[in-house]
Amino acid sequence: MSEVIEKIESIKKLQRTVDDLLKAGELHLCGNTLKIGEGAGVAKSLYSNGITVNKTNYPKKGAIYPVHCHPNSTQIIICTKGAFVMTFENMRSRSVHIGEPVVLKPQELHSLQTIEDDTETIDVCVPKEKSYQLGGATT
Repeated sequence: MSEVIEKIESIKKLQRTVDDLLKAGELHLCGNTLKIGEGAGVAKSLYSNGITVNKTNYPKKGAIYPVHCHPNSTQIIICTKGAFVMTFENMRSRSVHIGEPVVLKPQELHSLQTIEDDTETIDVCVPKEKSYQLGGATT
């Protein structure tokens, strides 16, 4: 139980950090809405000098973010609400739940499918992922 509370506190701290950086003008809200496959959700993107931060909501169980990669960025995805299955280029899959991270190397193919309604993720790409500025991930 204490592990779950620690994960929730970490998520809240991350959200406060993002909010503080926005107020200080160090992150910039792009506010793009991306159609990200079946059961499309809304992705809000923040950009700074060297990073991209996205918060994505998938409203329905079974929503799919299709196979894609980030050519030049390491991506860290954290489940902040609900749960999803991440499938990797070697076809292995992993269930991801609240507070659990996924780390992807540049050019690593991956896809996501939600296994609960109202799933949310925060992902960070370093260095800044240019494909999000163009309206979607590279396929």
